[in-house]
Amino acid sequence: MDHNIPSSASFILYIVKTNIVETGVVIEKAGGTARVLLGKGQSCRKCGLAKLGLCRPGGANMIFTVEDRPDVRVGDTVMLGLKRDVHRKGYVLGFILPLVGFVMSAIPGYLISSATGISNLEVLTGFIGLSLSLLYSLKKLNKLDKTERMHIKRILSDDRRVDVNYPNQEGEEYLRHFERAS
Repeated sequence: MDHNIPSSASFILYIVKTNIVETGVVIEKAGGTARVLLGKGQSCRKCGLAKLGLCRPGGANMIFTVEDRPDVRVGDTVMLGLKRDVHRKGYVLGFILPLVGFVMSAIPGYLISSATGISNLEVLTGFIGLSLSLLYSLKKLNKLDKTERMHIKRILSDDRRVDVNYPNQEGEEYLRHFERAS
């Protein structure tokens, strides 16, 4: 994190991460897709759905269908992620559009309020604009979630074993124990 960034901006950058990174093992390939078995990951622990218990405990043994790469084989350990344009669309729909809807509806409310003498009309119109833009955004985000898939960003280990030297690999000590035994 750049230390020249003001604390409020760094907080926003911390919350709005540019990447969701998961690792898993390719268990099947078919056509242009691959099925990847995810282990217990860092993203699962931080996800609101996992904390509410709406998915498997800690994301253990979830299977994702992802866009395939030609150089990936069954048994490879891979890193998954979302494409940048999907991130951008999500950020615009989730943050920018509701803010624009709020401001663009509050301004006419303010002008009408000052012309007619009705007080606080901008609050009502701003809330209505925010509500409508949020409904639209949530509908579009749901559609984006259903149409877009994660893709394989890179192969971490192609020797059909888990790469324990990968810096974000979980359970390194546990996995090293089994490497010594074999």
